Amino acid sequence: MEMLSRLLRTMCATQDVFYHPKCVKLGLTHLIFADDLMVFTRGDLPSVQKVAEILKSLNANFEKSEAYFGGVNSVLKQHILNAIGLKKESFHFRYLGLPIHPSRLTSTMYDPIVQKIQHLVRSCAVKFLSYASKIEVLNSMVFGLENFWCGRLLLPHNVCIIITKLCKQLFWGYQEGQRKLVFKSWASICSPWSEGGFQIKNLAIWN
Repeated sequence: MEMLSRLLRTMCATQDVFYHPKCVKLGLTHLIFADDLMVFTRGDLPSVQKVAEILKSLNANFEKSEAYFGGVNSVLKQHILNAIGLKKESFHFRYLGLPIHPSRLTSTMYDPIVQKIQHLVRSCAVKFLSYASKIEVLNSMVFGLENFWCGRLLLPHNVCIIITKLCKQLFWGYQEGQRKLVFKSWASICSPWSEGGFQIKNLAIWN
């Protein structure tokens, strides 16, 4: 990975290879996390070919690699794919659990976080938890998921409403077709201890 980083930096500094338009100011050529690698370059044949040469020189596995395009016409796209021998994939895809898309994300792309919290609510529903235990679950496990997403993406308003509803179901308990009587409003529950609340994170405000 260190050799790859040096080769890509040298390539951009000394040759007629251009950064991806959104990466020029940062001087960004690639991102690495564990065994995942994302390389960014301008969508022209010389730039992509040079990047492919560097990857091949380091024995990158092209059978496990894909190419993603944005703003490249279909003819040039096919020329590039033929030249480098990669298969084309389409957006969106997930990287480190988060959706990646060149345009604005739709609400359905946030389904993974909603489904994880739904699973957590259902698993806790069969356990006899005190309110103190539920507060711990909400502030650690649920908020951990929310914090991971909110630190990188702005959650749509309707997604915040769905997640807040799931948090309420976890706290108050939930049975299909039955309305649960509550002794305190959710806004009060999310207020600090000093104000009589339980200091649960308010997702809408945090987001």
